[in-house]
Amino acid sequence: MDHLKKILQLPEVEKVFNAFSENSIFLVGGCVRDTLMNKSVTDIDFATPCEPLEVIEILNKSEIKYVDIGIKFGTVTAIIDDKKYEITSFRKDISTDGRHAEVEFSKEMEADAARRDFTINAIYADMEGRVFDPQNGILDLQNGRIRFIGSPEKRIQEDYLRILRYFRFFAQYSLLDHEKEVIKTIKQYINGINKISKERVFNELEKIL
Repeated sequence: MDHLKKILQLPEVEKVFNAFSENSIFLVGGCVRDTLMNKSVTDIDFATPCEPLEVIEILNKSEIKYVDIGIKFGTVTAIIDDKKYEITSFRKDISTDGRHAEVEFSKEMEADAARRDFTINAIYADMEGRVFDPQNGILDLQNGRIRFIGSPEKRIQEDYLRILRYFRFFAQYSLLDHEKEVIKTIKQYINGINKISKERVFNELEKIL
């Protein structure tokens, strides 16, 4: 995909890929989604089968600064030229309460993709520009369909913020009407948003606006 060349050639992206040259690491989520749509990219995130302590070891070896505040959930944030790049280990959710998840690390991209919210956010790309799409998110992106991965009910109950995220992505990417079952599920669990911190809700509303 030619669009991916733009992001792959960024010096900071190359630096992360080079650090993981002996390991696997992938661009994932919004940066891949928006690059494929030829949209501007704001946040660049990575996913890797390496566990967090391995990620830290790799970053130290390449003398890349990092913060590990999210290590419990599998995320180590690399800092390059004062910009932050989240590197998250492949994982699957063991239990959730609508706000937080207890995770188990995985070596499988398919397991990592299956726990994400929408198919369009579960697209990966390696340093060669090869795209990996376990949930057929590219087809949904092309068709303008915002589709929860698996059961909408289960995905929403895992994290009620996904209700707001659904409407954000729908406004940005959808070419179709809302699916009746999705709206029915959202109405059923709308009060769950009250369990989410005001900061997370505000951040999501800010992105919508």
